[in-house]
Amino acid sequence: MGTLGPTLGAFELGISIATFLFGIATLQMFLYFRNFPKEKKLVKFIVSDLILIYLCAIVSSLYYIYTVTVTGFGQFALVAETSVSMAGTIACGATIDLLAQLLFILRVQKLSQFPKSAFILPWIAVTAREAISLSIAVLITQVALLHEFIETYSWLLTLALSLGMAIDVGVCMSLCVLLYIKRSQTPIAK
Repeated sequence: MGTLGPTLGAFELGISIATFLFGIATLQMFLYFRNFPKEKKLVKFIVSDLILIYLCAIVSSLYYIYTVTVTGFGQFALVAETSVSMAGTIACGATIDLLAQLLFILRVQKLSQFPKSAFILPWIAVTAREAISLSIAVLITQVALLHEFIETYSWLLTLALSLGMAIDVGVCMSLCVLLYIKRSQTPIAK
């Protein structure tokens, strides 16, 4: 009999860490709402939606693990199959990425005081990444085995990950430059 340790072990460890981080994110949300009651309603809406969608992603991932390890105990073939819970986790993760990136782009927009037209490219990139990720979630339900999906749509996975990385690096660099500029304008920096 084979072992599922190398495949499911890492996934279970990741879900355990994600569940722990969900608790921390929930505490951060509580503190955010308590400390910033006058924040814009749009930002409050995005923050509360992030937590709810994060919860959905955790539940979907836990359902997948339960299905493979408890309901399908001893059926190693289940690990290679795609499932609706896998698609749900991907869709939730894509929406979490969208909302988090939108929040950071809004912060950069506010701090930089550039015209809104300067942020058309990041908005388009974030929207494109969401569309690509949701299409991955839909396509994964139409293929029976995970390796078939990877062989057929590896280019789509690469595109989604590359676009997400480019957006994250762009937002991070923007925030670093803005922090440097704002810091050099304070008396402490001199």
